[in-house]
Amino acid sequence: METICYDLSLLDNPNNLIATFAHELSHALHNRCREPVDIEPELYELFTDLTAIYLGYGVFLANSRFDFQSTNIGWQASGAGYLPEADMVFALGIFMKVKNIDISIAEPYLKPNLSKMLKKAFKQLTRYEKNIDELKSRVPSTI
Repeated sequence: METICYDLSLLDNPNNLIATFAHELSHALHNRCREPVDIEPELYELFTDLTAIYLGYGVFLANSRFDFQSTNIGWQASGAGYLPEADMVFALGIFMKVKNIDISIAEPYLKPNLSKMLKKAFKQLTRYEKNIDELKSRVPSTI
């Protein structure tokens, strides 16, 4: 049994809290695989982000990847996750295409710049419909 630890300040930011739980639950899922996950150690955290996206938490992960905001004393940058923001959004696009989820489902919940990235990803993925169809045949229809 795993214990998931998190920063209590995340309680003030539900999106980041959900993204943290999704990432950590993905670790737990990997730990329960019948066979060990065969991946290079330096790629494992990236794979874990991809797992969380595959589980349906891509909007939360993408929105929490980079945060830049004004404070009383200046600007503050923070971020969560391991994949670059654009890669997360592209992986979200692949997930949505494979699961036949319309872009309109995610767009209102993504940060504006991420919504634009998702539109571009969807447009680019139209060139790979054969590959998407192949993935659809390999992925269970329900998660």
